[in-house]
Amino acid sequence: HWSLALPLYWMIYNLDLPDKRHIYRVPVGKTVKFHCQATGKPLPALRWYKNGKEVRMDQRIRDHTWTLIKESVAPSDEGNYTCVVQNRHGTLQHTYQLNVIERSPQKPDLHAGLQGNRIAVVGSDVELVCAVMGDPQPYIRWFKHIVINGSKEDIEIFPFVRPPKDEDLNAMDYEVESLLTLRNVTLADAGEYTCLASNSEGVSRHTVWLIVIDGMCNVSNPQPSVTEGNDGSSAH
Repeated sequence: HWSLALPLYWMIYNLDLPDKRHIYRVPVGKTVKFHCQATGKPLPALRWYKNGKEVRMDQRIRDHTWTLIKESVAPSDEGNYTCVVQNRHGTLQHTYQLNVIERSPQKPDLHAGLQGNRIAVVGSDVELVCAVMGDPQPYIRWFKHIVINGSKEDIEIFPFVRPPKDEDLNAMDYEVESLLTLRNVTLADAGEYTCLASNSEGVSRHTVWLIVIDGMCNVSNPQPSVTEGNDGSSAH
């Protein structure tokens, strides 16, 4: 008798999840996309389930190239969405949780993404991150505080904008992250940096100190970081 040994990849398949998150938080009225791509021989079939019941496609829900697209999400769309891929060799599945967020005006809130003071060595690269939530979407500006002839002045710095990653595509549009990248820092880059976030509901700011050392010096204690809302209150 002849026996046929199938290559391993013929008998199993891989479930490719470009987005590793399990929970999506999406504002009312926005679009959400769940990705669930599988490979194998024979090519697996894909089915989608919401809370254990198969999803029926309609004018708001469509299946496109291994992706479930749900438009104009409503609170009733909340739940667990499971992709099930299957061929004659087996089954794999993955579940996403969808939380639909009711929108309400909100001034910028920096507390979810606060960053502490930083210490860097001359010649290194430094990234200062400012993560903020707000509705409408906040606008972020960066400033460095310098002293000229005894008076303090704010110099605006235009940050490098990091392109969104795949896992950011379903993020709420009033969650914003700004990345200020300082490359090959020198002692002159040391100082006080402020992230200022504003929208029609108000203004918030967060200040951090960057300490730069040349590798031979002792490091003095950095100044405390300060976060302020538009009411002038601060937290240390």
